[in-house]
Amino acid sequence: MISAPTSCKGLLICIFVILNGAGYLQAKEPNKYAFVIQEKKFTCADLPDHFANVETALDFIRNCRFEFEEAFEALAVRGIRNVSYHSCDKESGYLVLVTHDRTFIHKEVPIKIWEAFKYAESIETYYRLNIKFTYIPI
Repeated sequence: MISAPTSCKGLLICIFVILNGAGYLQAKEPNKYAFVIQEKKFTCADLPDHFANVETALDFIRNCRFEFEEAFEALAVRGIRNVSYHSCDKESGYLVLVTHDRTFIHKEVPIKIWEAFKYAESIETYYRLNIKFTYIPI
């Protein structure tokens, strides 16, 4: 099991969430405590090699049952807002990074890069130096 970092720097507050392979929890009705698990439509075998655009890729990723999924939210004034990692084999996977105005998806990102990224002193710097120009963007 992975534990959250003991401290976060600056305006960055890290919240780690292990996502269930069956789906995200969503409120059934507003202001009610009843929750349902949204069943995912796809398996890793259904993922295409290429996506037409980021929106199509996000739809597949959000609706796919992955072997491993993890996410965190960075509450900052600007820059990276949240990041998630989705892997079929626990070796490499999709890194989804959301900023205040764009979503970036990189595929074939090794899990060891994800582990280093989420504990980096500056996730923006780590992303720019180790992920942005190294791993396949969608």
